[in-house]
Amino acid sequence: MDKQRIEVELHRLAESQLDELRNAVVRRDMERAIQATNDAVVRLRQLGDMVKSD
Repeated sequence: MDKQRIEVELHRLAESQLDELRNAVVRRDMERAIQATNDAVVRLRQLGDMVKSD
């Protein structure tokens, strides 16, 4: 995985997770906020594994 693609994926992940967290906080849905955070961690681990395999 090249550096530019990694940056694009990280940016996309950050934007989507921030939106998800913001929406959860506005709705005072802490369970969803926690799930959004966990989803982000899983995706970051996947990206890390992709980087390691290259």
